[in-house]
Amino acid sequence: MVGIEGDYVFIESHPDDLLLSAGGLFLQKKPRMVITVFSGKNIDNGTKELCKDYGIGYVFLNVPDIDYNEKIDRTTPEHANLLVDIIKKANLNVITTMGAGHPAHEWVANIIKDNFKDTIFVRDFPHSYKKRKVNFQEYVNKNKFKLSFILECDFDKKVELFKYYYKSQKSLLFFEKRFFKIKPREEYYTVKK
Repeated sequence: MVGIEGDYVFIESHPDDLLLSAGGLFLQKKPRMVITVFSGKNIDNGTKELCKDYGIGYVFLNVPDIDYNEKIDRTTPEHANLLVDIIKKANLNVITTMGAGHPAHEWVANIIKDNFKDTIFVRDFPHSYKKRKVNFQEYVNKNKFKLSFILECDFDKKVELFKYYYKSQKSLLFFEKRFFKIKPREEYYTVKK
């Protein structure tokens, strides 16, 4: 597998981020464990079923979500400490979304950056593609991300898997269709030392 050595834990902010942002990686190399941090509004937890079907360890923290529009943050230091403790106990390589374009994703990425070195961050899909929410290149520079590798993947197969496990998210395929049409490759980053 290009760019990934050994087993890994994938930390997703919401229960659809693994497949949306890193579904190509998932199709090529399954994580040993997935941790979902936030409950997400109106998102069924397809990740739990996905992990059960593929024999992957799963932890759901159910932290109150950070409101996307109002940016109301209900997280506590205890939530951050719990996330860090679970990851340390897993003792696996860490992969998560980089936090571009969504405050909940950014909260998770900052916790990971502050506590774990050698983490791999995947570009958030579709959030990082929304120019009204974030200037992606500015975000990359500000956070000292460095492109590590690009994963070519079967985007349609990734979307099929997403549709199967996240039935409540079918509207996303309609409202975000302009981003799905571009069928982006998956970009993986590290933090410059």
